[in-house]
Amino acid sequence: MMEEHPPITDLHEKIATLETQIKHLRNDLRLTREENEIATTNYFEIVSKLESMVAERTRDVQRLQKILEQKAHELEVMLDSSPAIVFYKDADQRVIRANRNFAKAVGVSANSLVGKRYSDLFPEHDPETFKRDFEVIKTGEPILNKRESMMTPWGKRRLLIDRIPYKGPNKKVVGLIGFALDVTDLEKAEEERIKLSAQLQQALRMKSLGTLAGGIAHNFNNLLMGILGNVSLMLLDMSKEHSHYGNLKVIETLVRSGSDLTRQLLGYAMEGNYEVKPISLNRLVRETAETFSSAKKEIQVHYQLSEDLSSVRADRSQIEQVVFNLYVNAAEAMPRGGDLFLITRNVSEGNMEGKPYRPKPGNYVMLSVGDTGTGMDKETLEHIFEPFFTTKGLAKGTGLGLASSYGIVKAHGGYIDVESEPGRGTTFSIYLPASQEESKPEKKDPPPEISVGSGAILFVDDEQTILDLADQMLSALGYNVIPAGSGEEALRLYKRYQDRIDLVILDMIMPQMGGGETFDRMRQIDPRVKVLLSSGYSLDGQAQEILNRGCDGFIQKPFDLTALSGCVVEVLSPTRRAAGF
Repeated sequence: MMEEHPPITDLHEKIATLETQIKHLRNDLRLTREENEIATTNYFEIVSKLESMVAERTRDVQRLQKILEQKAHELEVMLDSSPAIVFYKDADQRVIRANRNFAKAVGVSANSLVGKRYSDLFPEHDPETFKRDFEVIKTGEPILNKRESMMTPWGKRRLLIDRIPYKGPNKKVVGLIGFALDVTDLEKAEEERIKLSAQLQQALRMKSLGTLAGGIAHNFNNLLMGILGNVSLMLLDMSKEHSHYGNLKVIETLVRSGSDLTRQLLGYAMEGNYEVKPISLNRLVRETAETFSSAKKEIQVHYQLSEDLSSVRADRSQIEQVVFNLYVNAAEAMPRGGDLFLITRNVSEGNMEGKPYRPKPGNYVMLSVGDTGTGMDKETLEHIFEPFFTTKGLAKGTGLGLASSYGIVKAHGGYIDVESEPGRGTTFSIYLPASQEESKPEKKDPPPEISVGSGAILFVDDEQTILDLADQMLSALGYNVIPAGSGEEALRLYKRYQDRIDLVILDMIMPQMGGGETFDRMRQIDPRVKVLLSSGYSLDGQAQEILNRGCDGFIQKPFDLTALSGCVVEVLSPTRRAAGF
């Protein structure tokens, strides 16, 4: 059988339907493609915009990053350039950041500090550092201007530290920032300033005391002059068998002892009467020590004297006084005996660093006198060279020995200091300028005798008692005396009697017109006038200046007939006249 086919009409309908569906599908496909193209275009536009925005944002971020890096660099440069030590620690006191000065102070790199505590670097650190760090972190309060010690590879340093709490976004303390200045050199400079200020105050006090001591000595010598002059006049015409001869000799001895005290006062005032020449300090030390040890056999003397010791230009008797004062001081510190150490050597000012004075440049000879006695405390040491200061009581000491030693050494251009501790003995060190001149052994002259003479002498002094006494003393020696109570009167008398006057004995210290001005004005009247200067002060300062201007000699009060006659004869001797004096 043949297969049956649908009618043509049905086929046409189906084909039409299919064509319609295809048409719709084509339309749908066209629309979908167009939408897809639009969507794709929109997508790429959006992507392009996003990329532009991202690129712009990236450029902004990079700009900000560069700005941040630049600011961080600037901050780092500022911190490293700062003279201060700067650090940032966390709540566990570990270093988060530190500047170059901090790293330099502890001797490591800045990076190696990160994460470490200070105690990790220096176990022997100051515990106060940890306590204060902890207090700032705990309380949130700063601690400012605290001085602390910091251990470094180069020793201990002193810091002035500010600690400031560092708070996070939640206002909680998360660490601390520290700023510190190294004030080690500043503190040393301040200590040196205080030390120098104390030395200045001490020097001013000593100078004031010296002026006072010199004035007392001058007035006391004038009083002793009256006693000694009268005693010497009485002894002149008295036989040794006289019942009062012995009493007068005792008075004479006591007056000379009083004169020794005033000489010590003048020594402290640096106004001693010095006869300077090159001397061997080694020879002086041995001779004086032998004399001392013969009287103090319970004290063992030890010598360490330099064989090539330079000589010193000094007054031997004055330096002997200084040395004996130190021996006596040592003996009194060792009542049951002990050891005395005597050391000499050549030194320069470089060997005198750390002393309580600043020596002038040059070479010096040092004498050290040390003992094993009771020693002295700090308060005693501060007053040891002051006149009348003594720890022995008024009945046992005058307090002038070490004071005069100080003045004598200073007057010689030298220095003296002392080191001592209770129970550990005392050491005095003396430094005298070295001399290139060779010292010669001392020759002892025979005791002087009273010499008589003739001629007229103008005696000038503002104290009537001394004028009266001088009249008697010079008359006893064979001279005619013209007294004058002031410089003005002396000039009037000299103008009137200058052809008759052979010598003028002139007091240095007088009111209105002093000895210096009187001498100068007499020289204007007669350039060849012979003048013997007299004073209760010693030959120093103003008196030496007058001698340097041509004055013929000096005699110190108190003086007796022997000393007076010797000076007068020397000034009036034909030998001096022939030499043009």
